[in-house]
Amino acid sequence: MSDLKAALEKLASDFAAAAVTAIQHASLNDIAGIGERQSSSAPHTPRAAAPRAARGGRHHRRSAADIAKVTGEIAALLAKHKGGLRAEQIRAELGISKAELLGPIAEGLASGKFRKGGQKRATTYFVGGGGAAAKNAKPKAKRASKAKHSRKATPTKKRKAASARRRAAHFAKKPASAPKATAAATSAS
Repeated sequence: MSDLKAALEKLASDFAAAAVTAIQHASLNDIAGIGERQSSSAPHTPRAAAPRAARGGRHHRRSAADIAKVTGEIAALLAKHKGGLRAEQIRAELGISKAELLGPIAEGLASGKFRKGGQKRATTYFVGGGGAAAKNAKPKAKRASKAKHSRKATPTKKRKAASARRRAAHFAKKPASAPKATAAATSAS
């Protein structure tokens, strides 16, 4: 066993000495290139990074002119469809993504080029109306049922009211008083 151990130690020390000698005689370029894989037939050339759009990265910021152009396309499309279109139908017709559609929709609604009706996924966009003219218009009167509902006590309001009543009842109780002094006891003193 000791012969094997001695042989392994000699091989390890010889290897370490040969590695140190090789490093000392190598140039910095050789040392820096140790981690690179190079084929014997062609020198190593770094690959170009894939473009951001191909990798699925963030979208670039669009110019106001680009947004205005898409807004005009949406308005023209809505003019052809008098019944209006939902956002997903507009995207399918124009071939643009949801993220690219949000800005032009907001601008078109604000400028009054088109208007909307409905809620959430059922929102339908129509040509014309709305925008600044609608913002300046007189607001509609609230329905009576809506106003009645806002005065209705909610569970939270009921809990708070009950808590306030308990607190008031607790503090309204008089603390236990000392025994009353009788007239005879006060005159004796």
